[in-house]
Amino acid sequence: MAKAYTIRDILLDVSENYLVEHKNKFGNNPWKDILTKVPKKSFDFTNTKLKISGSAGQGRWAAIPWISLRDSEISHSTQQGFYLAYLFSYDMKEIYLSLNQGSTFYKNNFKPTSTAKKKY
Repeated sequence: MAKAYTIRDILLDVSENYLVEHKNKFGNNPWKDILTKVPKKSFDFTNTKLKISGSAGQGRWAAIPWISLRDSEISHSTQQGFYLAYLFSYDMKEIYLSLNQGSTFYKNNFKPTSTAKKKY
């Protein structure tokens, strides 16, 4: 049977091991599942509108890995809307729980940037 993870387990694993794993090759590295797959498997939100996701980077290791928790009616993705996120400091010594607002949607759909900032 697979280990049952708590959010504390995941946060500690990332803070203790990310800098070591960051030195290894990104592609096909199974450790990054602690951010991308384990949260989805560990927390059952099937009877709610909540979605959990995380990222260790895209194609290469992220400087700041994260785990987000969002209401699917407010935020379709982390690129727009409001959501909670656990953000890890660059040195992995601190973890922040923050309220974030996705801005990629506005940057991609409103040009010039000054217009995007007004809509944002």
